[in-house]
Amino acid sequence: METEPSIRRGRPKTPLLDRLRVVVWAHHVMHASGERAAEAFELRYANPRGKIHLSRGLWSRYLRGETIPQSAVARSDRSLVKRLDAEFPGTGEIFSHPVWRLLDFQELLGPDQLLVEYIHLGEAIWLQFVNFIEQPGISKPPLPGAFWSMHLKSVERKQRLSRLSGLDGVAACLIEGRMGFLSQTEERFVTSMLSARKYFNQLAKTEPFSYRRAQTALLVMEGYCIAYLERVCIAASNNGDSYTLLKSKQLEWRHDWGVQCQAHSAKLSPSSFQTFKSWLMTAAATEPSRPCRPGRGILVWMK
Repeated sequence: METEPSIRRGRPKTPLLDRLRVVVWAHHVMHASGERAAEAFELRYANPRGKIHLSRGLWSRYLRGETIPQSAVARSDRSLVKRLDAEFPGTGEIFSHPVWRLLDFQELLGPDQLLVEYIHLGEAIWLQFVNFIEQPGISKPPLPGAFWSMHLKSVERKQRLSRLSGLDGVAACLIEGRMGFLSQTEERFVTSMLSARKYFNQLAKTEPFSYRRAQTALLVMEGYCIAYLERVCIAASNNGDSYTLLKSKQLEWRHDWGVQCQAHSAKLSPSSFQTFKSWLMTAAATEPSRPCRPGRGILVWMK
């Protein structure tokens, strides 16, 4: 007798990257508010008739990444993210930052989609990496060209990426790395991805990431990038010395990140450690999308 397949009921599981973005956003809001404790922050918005109302224990759940503010992902004007951004300007940009989409290596983004993410980073950044056309008129902004990806020498690309900061720096490195993969250019892919390491180290020293759960989120974000690199095998090329140097830098990043993870784990409670471990395993197990069949092109996915 055939039986019907079981149907999973309830809400769909929240993607890990959405959990990470809530953790990072909530800690940036806390930092902007000047409060160090979730209970004190909730007391500010205990009035159920206020424009912003937080029920007891809700903000702690945001800080742990256990739930997502309603309508936030859809970017509703009535979302909690938008209302808190009105009080703490700039915090909404953390939640909607391009880095969260770019870290989702299961989604294959084409050149047009990557250009959109560059535009979101602001003109001061995208003009450094995008071919553009000047429009007549003083007040008209430049327009990206049809073939927008700027052809830069390796040294020049690294220099331009090194001038950025924070999440913007990570995002630009990921865009350049993804463009390197799409074009099957190993040097562009690897050097751009390796350049992101600087910005993770930079972010770890900032005040919003002084909280342990925010540190957990940052290390997992870095883990996504390292796992992406490790799932790609760089075919030996004629420039053997260059390949060896890039590979050594990749292994060095992996080693130093592992040391940081161990040191961070020692500071966590048993339950927080299990969450950290689970999140790291999820990031490591993520299977990226690929634009070509295995065995074709310069870059080949490792199994």
